[in-house]
Amino acid sequence: MSKQRPQKKTSSPSTKAAENTKKQSAEKESKPADIFRSLREPWIQKRSAMIALTLVSIALMGLVAWNIIKGSGDWGQGLLWGFVFGASIWLVYFGMTLFHSLFNSKKK
Repeated sequence: MSKQRPQKKTSSPSTKAAENTKKQSAEKESKPADIFRSLREPWIQKRSAMIALTLVSIALMGLVAWNIIKGSGDWGQGLLWGFVFGASIWLVYFGMTLFHSLFNSKKK
């Protein structure tokens, strides 16, 4: 059997309840602003995103090329469509980056 240490009481329960109520009301007031602020911040680092995009585009290139080569046996067509589908991921990324740079002016 393990022995537990007795816990010290630091404040009365009514004081803790009042402090919790104050904290909750302060959180409720700043909550919408925090949500909007957090939505505008990136959720992944740029370096990690580039690595993920590279891996996904290479995987898509390989998958599309393999399926076309397996189905028709034409290596040229398979590699061409693999490149097109892999490049489309980067096209969407750079297109959205351009879109956001045009319509989201940085506030100073």
